[in-house]
Amino acid sequence: HVSASPKLVHSARTETRFGTLHPVWDELHEFPINWPVAEFSSAPVVKVELWDYDHFSSDEFLGEASFPLPSNEGSDVLELELVPNRSKGAATVKGHIQVRLHYFDEFHHTSSGLDVRLSKYEQQYCTYFGTRPVDDQLARAMAPSLSFFHFSFGRLLLGQ
Repeated sequence: HVSASPKLVHSARTETRFGTLHPVWDELHEFPINWPVAEFSSAPVVKVELWDYDHFSSDEFLGEASFPLPSNEGSDVLELELVPNRSKGAATVKGHIQVRLHYFDEFHHTSSGLDVRLSKYEQQYCTYFGTRPVDDQLARAMAPSLSFFHFSFGRLLLGQ
């Protein structure tokens, strides 16, 4: 789940990996997030939940991990320990999840100018809002995907 606001949550579900205690997903999930970095005292949190799928009974909660949404452009690989959540099930959890993430701010200006991957409209939009305060409601209406947060999953459960 990714959210800059508790009222707005973006979710993605990975494919189920059958017959392995050490699944690897290597999937990409993009979440467009429009959040004014300067207005938050702390970054919004990304939460990753892991569940064991079962055909015939309810899915089993394996654990969860959280990390703050990055505020600077760049890529990173995070090794996150799974933690329990008693409201969802497992009181004890084992293992960790590896999350590769890339944060790209479409309003970011480089010293060589705007990103050439942007369309002419997007470049003009970034120039306009790059020199003025952004009205969040107007920005969401005009260009809903102002910044992108990319991450993919890899998980390793430690067997006993």
